[in-house]
Parts: sequence; structure tokens; C-alpha cells
Amino acid sequence: MSKYRIREIMRGKNLTIRELAQKIGLNPVYLGQVLSERKNISVGTLDKIAAGLEVPVASLFSDFHVAHDNSTLCPYCNGRIYLNAVKP
Repeated sequence: MSKYRIREIMRGKNLTIRELAQKIGLNPVYLGQVLSERKNISVGTLDKIAAGLEVPVASLFSDFHVAHDNSTLCPYCNGRIYLNAVKP
């Protein structure tokens, strides 16, 4: 399992590596290597990627969970799923 959710988020936003790289000013080959975990990534680059995807930096990590508003992100489409408690 990847330590980043960048590809998932990109799929949810219908972005290719080339499109995201162009949007944030990175070389697409480098971005591809980062996504394949063949290159290390700096905090600054993570910040650029998050800004380009319009998500918080924390959401780029595979162990990210949103708990404060009873919602989470779908791992397949990156859509928000709201969890409501049902009383019996």
C-alpha cells in the first residue's frame, strides 16, 4: 500500500500526472517517480501538490481520516462520505 493518497485524489479529480505537474510547476517525470515512491518528496513539494489538488496536506497521506465533521473520503472516488449515527 502506498504511503500517499495522491493518485486516488488525482483520479477523483480526473487529473493526469502531466496535468497536475503543469499546474504546480513540477517536471512530470519527477512527479511520476514521487507517486511510484522511487523519489523522496520534500514538505514544500507536498504543499505544492496539496495546493494543486485543492486539499489539505494531511489528506495526501494514506492514514488520513476526517473525524471532526463525521465524514471521511471515499478511497475510490475521493468523494466525501457523511456518517450519521442512527438511534435504534
